[in-house]
Amino acid sequence: MALKVSLTHKHGKITMKSGNFYTFNYTGFQSDPRPHILFLNKISGTHPTSGREWRFVQGINLNYVPRQDRRRFVDDWIANYSKSKNLDFTWKLVKRKYPYIAFAIRRYFWSPPYYMSKMEHLDTIEKINKTIVGNWAKDFSKKLKMKIAQIFKRM
Repeated sequence: MALKVSLTHKHGKITMKSGNFYTFNYTGFQSDPRPHILFLNKISGTHPTSGREWRFVQGINLNYVPRQDRRRFVDDWIANYSKSKNLDFTWKLVKRKYPYIAFAIRRYFWSPPYYMSKMEHLDTIEKINKTIVGNWAKDFSKKLKMKIAQIFKRM
């Protein structure tokens, strides 16, 4: 089976939809055990070149976005969401409209299902503001900048 990209993913009782915010516990974390993501898509299937099986969701982890950019992005998202209610976020849209958050895209394995637990859909503006914007303590952007600086230093 070739790779299949889907804009929805059912995980337990929650159906993740592209352009919506979610938070969950993730056991395969490197830095962030409870990511706050804007869901982009689900990728599943076998890679045609490598033959490896892919089974992950992609999302923008807002904990990796600097605080001032996080606030600006969420405000813009809320303004667009209130107009449309149907937001399909794609990689092209992120690169074109929000290039300052493109580096925060992360992949999370959805299979086996124990990788992602305690999934919560942030379905109201109040929940979004409280969880994502109000959570100033979680900011991994500095850690990411340090890694990038080390890579460039080696080059």
